[in-house]
Amino acid sequence: MKNLVLAMTMLTVLLVGTDSALAAPPGAIPVYCAGTALEGEERLLTCRRADTRAVVTPVPADMFLHITDILVNPNNVATSGVYSLVVGRDDAGEYPGLPYVDLLGEAAGSYHFSTPYLVFRNGEDIASRAVPSSQLLAIDVRASGYLASQVSP
Repeated sequence: MKNLVLAMTMLTVLLVGTDSALAAPPGAIPVYCAGTALEGEERLLTCRRADTRAVVTPVPADMFLHITDILVNPNNVATSGVYSLVVGRDDAGEYPGLPYVDLLGEAAGSYHFSTPYLVFRNGEDIASRAVPSSQLLAIDVRASGYLASQVSP
């Protein structure tokens, strides 16, 4: 049920958008991504086209993946504690590499972030990791955005 609510939230973000979001270029393909950030290891998010559900990670040739929104939620029944996680480009290192966003939250709720654009190029993946100081060891990460053949201004 929780996954259904998260999926519906991400679909709403894709269809309704936010007032502060920049417009996608003509021909852009909506994309949604999902994964779980764990303490101690970098984990890839799986991204799919909204129209065909085809997996698009790593980013396909001649395309750019624009991440415009991130939704995070603790992956357990914890009612207290804080977490910090990093979402960014997979660089096969200990933490996601540049570009990235560093997010901080509490166990009591979900958090939605309209990010400055994170743009990933051909062959790149999006990854997440909970930092060692997190009191929660697993955080669900959902992201949305679009694939386009050009980088948006």
